Amino acid sequence: MTCPADDETRARMAAIGRKGAWALNARLSPEERSASASRAVAARWAAENARREAQGLPATKKWQPELDGDDLDAWLEELDSSMPEARLWPHEKRRRQAVLLMKKAIADAAVDAWKRAER
Repeated sequence: MTCPADDETRARMAAIGRKGAWALNARLSPEERSASASRAVAARWAAENARREAQGLPATKKWQPELDGDDLDAWLEELDSSMPEARLWPHEKRRRQAVLLMKKAIADAAVDAWKRAER
């Protein structure tokens, strides 16, 4: 059982800690806050992956950014040439289909490389 003085001290220290976080946040530049947040996220994911590994599970997959700009345009052109009716589809459906085409091309290239390595 803890002493009431310890509980009071903990409560005061917690309040000071909250104020300190606000002060630190106000003192940091946006770039420093972003870097600090990135480190915190990396630490959380590392802890999650360690927990999963201890349970015998695979690590979580890393988030992959979506295609945009020139990369997306090239795959949209490929989609339009292979499926002319795709030009009539809504943009989001065309984008999803272009991403699927890209992933299929990557998978085909991986299979080809594997077959060449087998020979």
